[in-house]
Amino acid sequence: MHDLQTARITANATGGPLDTAIYHCQQAAEKAVKGWLTANSVSFEKTHDVQQLIRQAASLSPEFTHFAGAMLDFRP
Repeated sequence: MHDLQTARITANATGGPLDTAIYHCQQAAEKAVKGWLTANSVSFEKTHDVQQLIRQAASLSPEFTHFAGAMLDFRP
């Protein structure tokens, strides 16, 4: 629930650990997609792979493909 807030605070703190901010961003995205899938009565396997979850959501709602592209932009 507070993942985005924690990410913002951590990212904006002087010398804030960006890896922690990024972790909380990933958590927020994962929870949001899982929440959407659950609200639409779609079961999903236990995973932390946001891209996999987005692909599953996109099979029902093509608008999710925009998010898949954004995730690719941030891959190492």
